[in-house]
Amino acid sequence: MAMKSEKQKKAMGDFERMPMERGFGGREIATPSLRPLQISFLMRNLLFSWLLLMLHYSIFLSIGNYVVRGRCPEDQQSLLLELKNNLAYDSSLSKKLVLWNVSVDYCNWNGVSCDDGCVVGLDLSNEFISGAIDNSSSLFHLRFLQNLNLAWNRFDSTIPSRFERLSNLSVLNMSNSGFGGQIPIDISSLTRLVTLDLSSSSFFQSSTMKLENPNLMTLVQKLRNLRVLFLDGVDLSAGGSEWSKAKTPTCSRQCLNGSLRLVRLHHRNGLGLGIWMTRDVHTWANPLQDL
Repeated sequence: MAMKSEKQKKAMGDFERMPMERGFGGREIATPSLRPLQISFLMRNLLFSWLLLMLHYSIFLSIGNYVVRGRCPEDQQSLLLELKNNLAYDSSLSKKLVLWNVSVDYCNWNGVSCDDGCVVGLDLSNEFISGAIDNSSSLFHLRFLQNLNLAWNRFDSTIPSRFERLSNLSVLNMSNSGFGGQIPIDISSLTRLVTLDLSSSSFFQSSTMKLENPNLMTLVQKLRNLRVLFLDGVDLSAGGSEWSKAKTPTCSRQCLNGSLRLVRLHHRNGLGLGIWMTRDVHTWANPLQDL
């Protein structure tokens, strides 16, 4: 047999020094030992692979978030924060506005509801808001709003006249909000409204909303989707002849479009006016016979 070369001897020596483990059948097999440099190299590879995986995951989440909110402008959060900063409210009693901050996704803020990143619901009821909402308020730039609740506050001002910008509104609640004065005509342009609540009680606010010009029929004749109308406490200054027209089937169909299912009125000046319609506009529980 030929003499083994020095390289073969060295290789055999390295093999003999390898730790032996029992394999199948009880046979011993050599397992190569990992040197410190090899271990360090493997650890670096594992760490790099993990970081690369996390990077891909972050990119995926970012793309997903962009796709979800892609149809909405990026100003939704800034508009809400601007609204908060321009409202006067009691921070010691607030449970919504006082908690709005950039550390939390705006769609998770109290009182805010979103659809694909668009603000579609805003509930600021019982926030002890005082003062006024200016016509230039960022509120009127939240054009995806479908549900707006400003009830039970202390605005003590007239109703702003920019509601026509919120053309997607289906529910508008300003009951006992402190607003007073003439109800603006631009509310009649909210043709998607299903529920409109402008009611108030003298026990909770001193100011009175009025329907003079526009009057009731002018206000609602374009609201073809309106189903529920609450006007308790609103000063309805229409004359008797106008209320007589309101009782006729012709005006019921033409002025109210037969869509209303519930109307609640209680005149604040002591006339005791009460109307309830529970099925359709032709069913009058109290037909205004005295007006």
